[in-house]
Amino acid sequence: YFNNLNGAIPTEIGMVESLTHLHLGGNNLEHTIPTEIGAMENIETLLLNDNALHGAIPTEIGMIESLTSLSLFNNSLHGMIPTEIGMVETLQLLLLHNNTLNSTIPTEVGLLSNLTRFQIFSNSIYGTIPTSVGRLQNLERALNLSSTFLTGTVPTELGLLNKIKQLDVSNNSLTGSLPTHLASMASLTHLDVSNNKFISFPLGEKWNVLETCDLSHNQIEQGIPKELLGLSSLKALIISNNS
Repeated sequence: YFNNLNGAIPTEIGMVESLTHLHLGGNNLEHTIPTEIGAMENIETLLLNDNALHGAIPTEIGMIESLTSLSLFNNSLHGMIPTEIGMVETLQLLLLHNNTLNSTIPTEVGLLSNLTRFQIFSNSIYGTIPTSVGRLQNLERALNLSSTFLTGTVPTELGLLNKIKQLDVSNNSLTGSLPTHLASMASLTHLDVSNNKFISFPLGEKWNVLETCDLSHNQIEQGIPKELLGLSSLKALIISNNS
């Protein structure tokens, strides 16, 4: 981890059936992720972040039933987020940010009921946020969908994520009103919805631990509700550049 390894990940890696942890992050690994990685039936943590890997995420990852952490961020991966990812029900950590992935968010992501952190920011993800994301009710660390090309409205089902601490959908083309259901996310400490086209936001009556709230660069015309200003935990409130 964080050495100067270069070249390709050998296809023979799939033959090491007893391996439970593979940490190859922070190197200079190139080429594609070998499909043989799907044969590593006992692997629990697969960390390939901070390399120069390219190509698609192999669909064979969906065959690894023991996988709990998949970290592929800071590479040059492109193509789709495979729908097969939804088959890995043990997955708790899914970090795909800072790549060049160009697809929609598959609805199958909603099958990952054990997921605690999901980050796909800084990709070319497009389409809408699937309502199935609301099924990820064990998300507690972060849901970061920022700096992509998402459109449409924020589904009300996101309000079901009442364990989540950080929600970031900034720098997209999302529209409409932020759903009132978001106001019930009682564990939320950081909310960033900046640089979208939202026209209103909820009162946040249960945001008792909210520390930062960025609503800037939208089309919000409503006044600042006293409920938001009355939050004793609030350290930063940014509402600049609205209509």
